[in-house]
Amino acid sequence: MILKHIERPIKLNSVLFEIQTKVDVDYFINKIELKLKEKNLHSQTNVKANMTDWHVFNDDVKLNNVIRDCLNEISKNYKLIPLYIEHSWGIKKDLGDETITHNHRGSEYSGVLYLSDKSPDLIFPEININVSPQRSSLLLFSAFLDHVSPKSKFNESKYAIAFNLAKQP
Repeated sequence: MILKHIERPIKLNSVLFEIQTKVDVDYFINKIELKLKEKNLHSQTNVKANMTDWHVFNDDVKLNNVIRDCLNEISKNYKLIPLYIEHSWGIKKDLGDETITHNHRGSEYSGVLYLSDKSPDLIFPEININVSPQRSSLLLFSAFLDHVSPKSKFNESKYAIAFNLAKQP
């Protein structure tokens, strides 16, 4: 027997950071292409595009260095808890590919490292913000935020690495 049932919306503070990085774009694109040949999760997830396995870049030294440098930059003005890469996957979006609305609840932060400019915006409907991809930029945001990337209208492939960061145990 239910004694009480209460539903109320709550406000959560969210964050979104966009940081320009120095990154070896060719290294990451080549690794994505190589890993897609091993395993391609195309349309098996919210990413309706070519997608590598979930943990491809977790131990990648270059990605860890980029994320560490960005977290250090952010922590100059914003308090962060100790974090580690929980999941990281490569994405190759082609004409007509999309990412449907979803979030990454369960993680602290999510992010995208853009490896090319040509791509639809990443849209955050709850906070009414659209982010236009810029090559070598890293986007870090609260993992609970819904986000979506509409169907690509570009003939050129778009490459990115998406990741989730979790609290250090």
